[in-house]
Amino acid sequence: MSQSSAPVQLNREEVEQQLAGLWNLLTPEDRELLQVIAAAVKANGEPIRITIGNLKGGVNKTTTAVFLALLLAFTGENVLLVDGDATNNSCLLWKLGAGENWPVNLQVMPWGTPDLAKRIKAMEGQFKHLVVDTGPQHKGVLESALYVTDTLLIPTQATPMDTSQLDETFALAEKIDAIKELATVVMFARAKKPGGKDTHLTRNSYARVEKKGYPVLSKPLYDSGVYAEAFPVFPTDWVQYPSLLAELVAFALDLDEVPTVGKK
Repeated sequence: MSQSSAPVQLNREEVEQQLAGLWNLLTPEDRELLQVIAAAVKANGEPIRITIGNLKGGVNKTTTAVFLALLLAFTGENVLLVDGDATNNSCLLWKLGAGENWPVNLQVMPWGTPDLAKRIKAMEGQFKHLVVDTGPQHKGVLESALYVTDTLLIPTQATPMDTSQLDETFALAEKIDAIKELATVVMFARAKKPGGKDTHLTRNSYARVEKKGYPVLSKPLYDSGVYAEAFPVFPTDWVQYPSLLAELVAFALDLDEVPTVGKK
């Protein structure tokens, strides 16, 4: 697949018209929360620039990157989603599958190479918010992405094996943070719902991560077939991702409170 494309010049009226239609595909509850999140982001004025990364694979990185990028598109600002996993280019395939429902203000670039930061900087001014999806075992790509983003979200499964393998990713984040400010946080994915089998794994995983002193989002992303079924179309069921975005926005922008319905 091509590693570059011409800059997209967007018509703001076209963006607003398409987003107005996409809002109607959301549930009233998701729509209300996203409106609050968008207002909080706009009021803060700072961009949301996130890398989704973990040097271990199979932890919902791409699904999380796509869902968050799509939700950020509802701010009305231009969003760049970088597909940093050259093995599959799943983000790009997702865009192609979603077709006309893919937001026109959400551009996808397939850049799974260590010069990813240079490519992103060359597009500065063409987007406000940035989400970078990185593949497993591509340390050079992940490191490059961290130089041009402000927040690293590390999805991981709630198992002893997965949490024990967080150290390498955090060590890389600390290396970058010594050069430029980088906020890093863990998100548990594919967790068992409360009351279900093996929920003690999630509780114990929170305890292990907190013992290491690693920041972690307060709620896990519970296991759901909805996420797997979302590829490669515009999601009709967002499940927990709007709430996840709200907490992540508060973390990334260092807000006093997490945006919630009822708090404009």
